[in-house]
Amino acid sequence: MNGKTLCCLLIGFYIFAAAALHISSTASFRFRLADYYKCNGQYGKAIRIYDKILRKDSVKRILSESALVRANFEIGLLAAKFDFMNLAIESYARGGAGFEFPDLKRHYTGKDLSHEKLPAIGLLEAGRFEPAIKEFRKLAGLYPDFRDAGKYINAADDMQRQNIRAGRENFYFNLGDTYVENGLFKDARAFFTKRILDYGVSPMDVLRYLNKKYSRNKEIVSEIWGDNIYVVLEDFETNQPQFKRYMSNAKVKINEHFIMKDFAYEGNRSEFLDMTYSKEGYDYWSKEVIIPINAPDLNLGLRLFVKGDNLSGRQLLFWVVYKKQGLTGICNPPFTRLDAGNGWTEWRINNLSESARAIASRNNWNSDGMMMEKIIIDMQGCSGKFYIDEIQLILGK
Repeated sequence: MNGKTLCCLLIGFYIFAAAALHISSTASFRFRLADYYKCNGQYGKAIRIYDKILRKDSVKRILSESALVRANFEIGLLAAKFDFMNLAIESYARGGAGFEFPDLKRHYTGKDLSHEKLPAIGLLEAGRFEPAIKEFRKLAGLYPDFRDAGKYINAADDMQRQNIRAGRENFYFNLGDTYVENGLFKDARAFFTKRILDYGVSPMDVLRYLNKKYSRNKEIVSEIWGDNIYVVLEDFETNQPQFKRYMSNAKVKINEHFIMKDFAYEGNRSEFLDMTYSKEGYDYWSKEVIIPINAPDLNLGLRLFVKGDNLSGRQLLFWVVYKKQGLTGICNPPFTRLDAGNGWTEWRINNLSESARAIASRNNWNSDGMMMEKIIIDMQGCSGKFYIDEIQLILGK
């Protein structure tokens, strides 16, 4: 090895070491910052910092397993304080997927079973069946009225006995079925409508499976989903608004736009807008999605729930992309408005592909591979308060 080569290697090693040191110090700083926010009751900020630690690949690569587990479990603990139950369970599941996870004693106070059972459910959904059973037994001792403890233990035992392990292709479908088989219908609903998507299974794969497995079982459909099988594209259980102003020729003053706490059709939160228009016109507010809608085996519909002023003047639309043509368009199909109770109104488009194919047919476009990429609400210059909640992709009957 000549001197020049050795010099280059030493320089490269120095650069790598310096970068690693910088990343490590950045991670340490973020942990300290998150702990500071947590200790000062700024839980939303703490969650965002822990989330940054987990999302940045360059940081994750140099962290120990215990540090990654800690970040996930901290998010779970803090998410529960906001009643973000799905996020809490998912975080515990990601933290519990490794071989090392913290002692859960500090999670148990004997005062709030609804929160304290979440780490055990997370371990179950991580495929850590023995630890999950152990924690459910602890909870049963701590909460004598925890009548579902035996059902959770049986669910974990069923998965373990069938040797259904995390990482296998059908693990999540088997897990959801086990919830159903053990009568854990509330868990089955939250899992099959939302968490399974957050774990990375596509909405279309979930709906195909549910359609094949359960659509003929009216009793189960009614128990878990109600009138239609569906998955939730957005539940607004978050701290940040999900709709953004997209296109407009109206003039508006946005008085308020935020996530409303303790006011929802489902769950605990909804998105709230209060606007005053000085010039009417179209005013598109959009939520981005990626949903294939040319599915011959599925009749896909869309529904969401709204409440507020001047609802009759606003419109539900969606943005479609025609992949084969490289073109896009806005679909403005007829949609139904149904009373959903407590002042909420259900907006529903019954057949997404039919509406999108109609545009393709008029323009002689190829509809293969067409995608819905935005859900749009046209405010149409209607001033006043407006709440949005629970966007669902539904199976038509």
